[in-house]
Amino acid sequence: MIALRAFLECSIENDEASMTHAQDSRKPATRLLDLRFNYIPAAATDIAATWRRFGFDPHVNKQRRELLRNSISGPATALIAS
Repeated sequence: MIALRAFLECSIENDEASMTHAQDSRKPATRLLDLRFNYIPAAATDIAATWRRFGFDPHVNKQRRELLRNSISGPATALIAS
């Protein structure tokens, strides 16, 4: 139960941090028909940079998964990605 509480607290803190970041970096959407719209093909994007820009930290996510895995027992642990 303690591990679950720690997991939830960690999750809430990270969600609040990412929401604050998203609010700070918000800008108006560019319409597709706007001449200033710059199309970037999917093959030319850096997915890791995009995740970092929105606050994803793989180390924190790994800690979250470990806390969740430790707090759940039985066959449900197979559902948690490693």
